[in-house]
Amino acid sequence: MRVQVPVSKPFQPATWALAALAAALYLPTAEWLLHRWSLGVWYHTHGFLVFPIAIWLAHGRLKAAPGAPPAASAWGFAFLVPAVLLQAVDALLGFQILSALSLILAIPGLCLLLLGRERTKSIWFPLAFLAFAVPIPLMIVSKIHLVLRHV
Repeated sequence: MRVQVPVSKPFQPATWALAALAAALYLPTAEWLLHRWSLGVWYHTHGFLVFPIAIWLAHGRLKAAPGAPPAASAWGFAFLVPAVLLQAVDALLGFQILSALSLILAIPGLCLLLLGRERTKSIWFPLAFLAFAVPIPLMIVSKIHLVLRHV
């Protein structure tokens, strides 16, 4: 005998509360990312394109995915817990790069919680593509620039 579990609708108040909490938590990170992406042509200006392209790709994949109602997956917490821990460590250390990595790790967790496992599997590539939005640390970039100048 199969038991039907009621599926929550995607835009209930709890969903909006989760989205507001995530926005408040990652607003300083978004500001930092915008600052780093706008440092100059030689740094990370491609970051401005990564999120819109990932959203466009995910939208196309979700539109083509079967219309089964999303069933939340508890596996989302496997991504969200480390993301929140990274965010807490970054709040103590102030590196900001850890916060950016935390954001990229939290997005698949939120997708698993809100869209379910099957739909999240259908957008794995756009979620992985988001890793290109994280800027390379400046001390690594400066060493690479120095080596390239000598070449």
